[in-house]
Amino acid sequence: MRKVFLCFLILLLSFSVFADTYTVSDLLSLMEENCAEVRKAREEVNKASLDISDARGGYYPSVDLTLSGSYIANPIEAIRINPSDYITVPGVSTSDYVTLYKGQESTYYQFKVELIQPIYTSGKLSSAVKLAKEAYEVRLLALDKAIEDNEVKLRAECAALYYLQDLLSVVTETSSLSRRLVELSQIAYENGMMIESDYKNVVAKARATDAARDKVLSQIMSLEADVVSLSGVRDFTVSSLVFDEKEALCLFDKVSSYPYEELKEKALSEERTVFTLLNRMESLSVAAKKFASAKVSWKPDVALVVDFDYSGSRFPLVETDWYRQDDWSGTVTVAIKTTLFDGGSSSREVSRAVSDITEAEIDSSQAQVQVLSTLAENYGTFISSASEIDYQSALRQALESTAETKKTLMDTGYGSESDYVQALIEVSSCRSDIIRAQMDRAVSAYTVAYLCGF
Repeated sequence: MRKVFLCFLILLLSFSVFADTYTVSDLLSLMEENCAEVRKAREEVNKASLDISDARGGYYPSVDLTLSGSYIANPIEAIRINPSDYITVPGVSTSDYVTLYKGQESTYYQFKVELIQPIYTSGKLSSAVKLAKEAYEVRLLALDKAIEDNEVKLRAECAALYYLQDLLSVVTETSSLSRRLVELSQIAYENGMMIESDYKNVVAKARATDAARDKVLSQIMSLEADVVSLSGVRDFTVSSLVFDEKEALCLFDKVSSYPYEELKEKALSEERTVFTLLNRMESLSVAAKKFASAKVSWKPDVALVVDFDYSGSRFPLVETDWYRQDDWSGTVTVAIKTTLFDGGSSSREVSRAVSDITEAEIDSSQAQVQVLSTLAENYGTFISSASEIDYQSALRQALESTAETKKTLMDTGYGSESDYVQALIEVSSCRSDIIRAQMDRAVSAYTVAYLCGF
């Protein structure tokens, strides 16, 4: 039995040693490859690139080929006459027949090649190309924004997981201490040294500690699932995360080094991806308006149309004598096409494009307000969390000193174990508050850094 346990322990340790670990940089690289939102945005870029090719293709001629072949099962037979049946010449008789119609052949082919080359389109083609290019730039910026959004989300979640892992060990320790306090309180209650209400209060606090531990476990599981979704790493757990706390501390120092007003200026900079994207959206709406204006009624399109037709019973270029047996023709046409009246559809399309421009301007203004609101909320959390850490750290020192005193009294027989355990619980609770404040500070710092483009 001992050998089996030893083998199991060695196997468990080998799994721990060789288990995959991931740094935040590793997860960010995987996120750009596997995140569904980023992949979808990248496909939108590819489709926008194809739209540009389609728009440019309008400058080139279109060539259509139509081919049909028929087989006639019962063709018309040849028509022959004998002249002597209709014309009588004295002293002359003949039996020679004259062919009036050679008869219909069983095969019949039709070919048509049509080439259409646009010459003048009232700006429709150039506007379409411009619109496609603007849409492509918008998709590129949308891809950059998707990467940035998911990057800050992944960084914040990794930081939260790092601190939650520490928090779990602390609340687990607090839960053990609470159970010990319940045992001591039960003994005191049974011996008449504690009233029932105080005992029940101790039990309730112990259950609250267990609930806090379960809540931390739930948060860890939720964040693990989010990281799996973002990075595509199916076997990711909090134990496989390698988090560099020094990096986070450097970020704290960087955020702290800027006055709030300067952070606001950075957050509203036109170089930020979100505002560049919104400006591009305005340009896209302007390009859509120009394209709609080019399609307004009475604006003509001019094109060159070249047709080549062949029809006959010989397959061209394959069967002999095809060019002398049957008919072919060629036509060159200059065509002008314009819409005289469309019920005001084109004018309404222009009006809708103008509305899109106005909406893009409104979206830009709203985005500025939203960015400032988010910055204020997270910067406030960053500052208040730092103050909370300082306060809880000072309180922890005082509580640890009190716990040492309680232990000395217990060891000398002047104090009880219950008082000492209660002091340790208060120290653990203070440690939990410090870790929570550190987690809030890290998440808010990453958000501020993202908003300001660090």
